[in-house]
Amino acid sequence: MKKFVCDKMCSELGKWLRAAGYDTDIIQTPLEDEEIFNKAVEEERFLITRDKDFKTIDPDKQTVIYLRSEAIDDWARQLKVEEGVDWLFRPFSRCLQCNSPFEKTAPPSEFPEGIPEDAEEFWSCPSCDQLFWLGSHTERMESQLKAWQSGS
Repeated sequence: MKKFVCDKMCSELGKWLRAAGYDTDIIQTPLEDEEIFNKAVEEERFLITRDKDFKTIDPDKQTVIYLRSEAIDDWARQLKVEEGVDWLFRPFSRCLQCNSPFEKTAPPSEFPEGIPEDAEEFWSCPSCDQLFWLGSHTERMESQLKAWQSGS
């Protein structure tokens, strides 16, 4: 399975890769380009960026995936066509906030505000302790992932 790291410029795409089930680190703190590149190499991740400076750091494109467009739909298409990203790989199996794999969990004894009472399946993030369930938000996201997978 491919693993990715997205620089800050591509953080939104990083969250979508997590939504698709890919292990994706998102750089949130300011780091030098060399540090980001070395992190990607050390962790055996592909670095996704729009920063042209990385073309000189990795001229053979062994680690860096340079996104040519400015639109996320184009980025998704480029990753599917050129890198073989399957946008339906393992949907909703990772935390969008911290990237940890979800764990299936029992329903809460009392439903906190905002959780529909008809929700049946729940997952928790072992790192940030958030509770997740399938709802209209996941339906919208799944629709987007399916559109990218079909190429539309």
